[in-house]
Amino acid sequence: MVLPPLLVLRTSDGDLDVESYRQHYLNNLVRTSPHTVWDGSQIKFFPEAFDHAFMRAAGPGDSTRHWDRCRLERMDWILPMLQVLQDPSVDRFVDDRHVDLRGRGARCQVIEHTTPFCVVVKPISDNEMRLVTVMCVDRSTKLGYLSAYQRIIRSDRWE
Repeated sequence: MVLPPLLVLRTSDGDLDVESYRQHYLNNLVRTSPHTVWDGSQIKFFPEAFDHAFMRAAGPGDSTRHWDRCRLERMDWILPMLQVLQDPSVDRFVDDRHVDLRGRGARCQVIEHTTPFCVVVKPISDNEMRLVTVMCVDRSTKLGYLSAYQRIIRSDRWE
């Protein structure tokens, strides 16, 4: 799978330009949604999902959150990962730890790349989903999610 280049937006001081990332998200995902994904359903992006999707906890048991450069730079990977019909580098699975009232689990997609990247979407109706979060699967993320990911991969494939 060919992915877009990393989205690198910096202030004049070299810091992450979070407001420019927010505008990019609003202009390219929110205002153009819904988008059709691989199974014909629609994904909607909402402005209020930005902070949760692109921030991460400072550490285990720490509720402090900070902007995640890895997530922000891969923002343009979200749609290609959701729109690709079939690719051996994209793995789809249902996370049944997060089930809604209708029994639908959050749907996760992981692409194996130099830095594995995960997109998590959740059904909001029979034919619509919304973005929940994205994450770069690094050592700290693996510690929290790897066992659940491996358990799910062995059982509930999402086709």
